[in-house]
Amino acid sequence: MNGELFAFFAVLSPYAITALGSFAVLISWIYFKDGRNYKNSVYIALMTLMAAYAFLLSWTPAYGKLPGFILNVSPSISILLGLILFLSIFSIISSKNRIKEPLPGGEYYFLIMTGVLGAMLLLSAKDLLTAFLSLELMSMSFYALTGFGFDKKNAEAALKYFMLGSFASVFMAMGLILSYGYAGSLDYSHICQTLAAKGPDSLSATAFTLVFLGFIFKIALVPLHFWTPDVYEGAPSQISALMASLVKTAGTAAIFFFFSATAYSGFISVLIFFACITMLFANIAALRQTSLKRMLAYSSISHAGYLILGFSSTGGTEVIFYLIVYSIATFGAFSFVYFFEKENSNPQISDFEGFFKKAPLPAAAMSVFLFSLAGIPPLSGFFGKFYLFAAALKAGFFWPVIIALISSAVSLYYYLSLIVAMFMKEPKDEGKIENIFQDRMLLSIFAVLTLLLGIFSDKILFLLSN
Repeated sequence: MNGELFAFFAVLSPYAITALGSFAVLISWIYFKDGRNYKNSVYIALMTLMAAYAFLLSWTPAYGKLPGFILNVSPSISILLGLILFLSIFSIISSKNRIKEPLPGGEYYFLIMTGVLGAMLLLSAKDLLTAFLSLELMSMSFYALTGFGFDKKNAEAALKYFMLGSFASVFMAMGLILSYGYAGSLDYSHICQTLAAKGPDSLSATAFTLVFLGFIFKIALVPLHFWTPDVYEGAPSQISALMASLVKTAGTAAIFFFFSATAYSGFISVLIFFACITMLFANIAALRQTSLKRMLAYSSISHAGYLILGFSSTGGTEVIFYLIVYSIATFGAFSFVYFFEKENSNPQISDFEGFFKKAPLPAAAMSVFLFSLAGIPPLSGFFGKFYLFAAALKAGFFWPVIIALISSAVSLYYYLSLIVAMFMKEPKDEGKIENIFQDRMLLSIFAVLTLLLGIFSDKILFLLSN
């Protein structure tokens, strides 16, 4: 009995610590009315997220066998939870010197903490109700964070994100109702048993379609992608970084775990079809972008297609590995924009002409991120795509893999446009780049991780599969 109680609290501790930390940040912000609330909020947020990460390391596979536990527990989930906490910790560190008066810093860090909590719960959900509530908690936090600031474009992006996200939530809520009507429960395993006993019908197909609509809106799969470029461009860059990495990781993993747990194979061909459209459309649309953030937004959309292609793999190891390498590279790329964008303006690709001569280390780090996203060896993105496409070929999806390879080749062109501007063109002005040590350190860490994940990809994949 004591062993089970200890295991229960050990599993619950990362979520509980994150929740308590978010309230501590909020109370600190309300209590201290002077500049101290910024410093207190940063340190409380960092300490609680690091504590949650530390408790997460205590998880063992045996915890997944806890009777009646309300959340899913597995090594795969613990790895993705660790990725989410890792990204959120570095997001707070990177924001430390930039969220100042007159911006309400305490509110900013509170919203990040609640968004992280929602993403963690979404990953671990084992029933549709928990998934829906977690998705809404995460979404509400990022609606507010998108409009964080006093710029008109921030408010415009937040309103667009909120309005369209609300429609997606309504569809998902309708899917929950129909799912309950079909299975008499919202638990994934119970839905799976009902499908096995009764077989799929029009009611289950409608329910699953509506649920998937809510999920794929969050990961920006075509045709529910149209909000992404405008929102990513209008949101503060540090929030765009989290939406493109943390939110997409949580959303994609949640779809995959739901898809795997319910064993509903009727949608795989439909999902692969939309994945192909997503890869082609997003990469072609990115070719004509001059705004760096819009270009990265379309890049993020295209990678949603690659990830969905990995759903053809029953094990899911390739999807988890690709989520890790994609999130690290994308967070690093958006952090580059965040650190070096001009104040109150949306950076254009042409603004970075000759950037290597001004800031060699950040330019080199950005090149690593872009080459990884394009799938150039020996970087992690190449191995992520290789394993993902190999799994799809093994499952018999030959033409989708051909489309994915063509799309990857197209993406190399627009990634190279920034690299050429940074390394092969002369700077327009001789202005110096502000030298902030923590910015360069963060970019260096993520660039090294992107390289190491590629070098040790076979070992990492072996660990994930076992």
